[in-house]
Amino acid sequence: MMHRQEKCHHQSNRNGFTLLEMLFVLGVWSLLLTLTVPLAWPMLAAQQEKQFMDTLQSDIMYIQSLPGSKMDQIKIILRKTEYSVQTSLTQPEITRPLPPGWKYDVRVNNTISFFEDGRMRDPRTIKFIVNGKKEVKLVFPLGKGRGYFVKE
Repeated sequence: MMHRQEKCHHQSNRNGFTLLEMLFVLGVWSLLLTLTVPLAWPMLAAQQEKQFMDTLQSDIMYIQSLPGSKMDQIKIILRKTEYSVQTSLTQPEITRPLPPGWKYDVRVNNTISFFEDGRMRDPRTIKFIVNGKKEVKLVFPLGKGRGYFVKE
């Protein structure tokens, strides 16, 4: 009978993990996380930049496609760290932030607008400065309605 109680007691100890085993596993996990999280930051920043460029191009195509005789009221207004989409004087603006570290070069005309036939009012290159070092340009060629991004 005594032998059976010892056996049950011995089996109950094998069902769990020791504190030392748990600490070891947690230490390995924290080491792996410490090594992998810094590697993910550049990918996150690149994804934010891509998302911003896609959204801005979609907003440009949207205002370009709007019908109406009041095209001078439909525009995108660029600010230092954000831009706004204005579709009329009566509707509120939609404001979207630039990605972290991006700034609009304010020395250039800050309005993107189109004529009724879809041509841009002021074709030009719009420059964004990323982290104070590299430039990303939004180029609107003369005679074309669509712009495209150029990374340098």
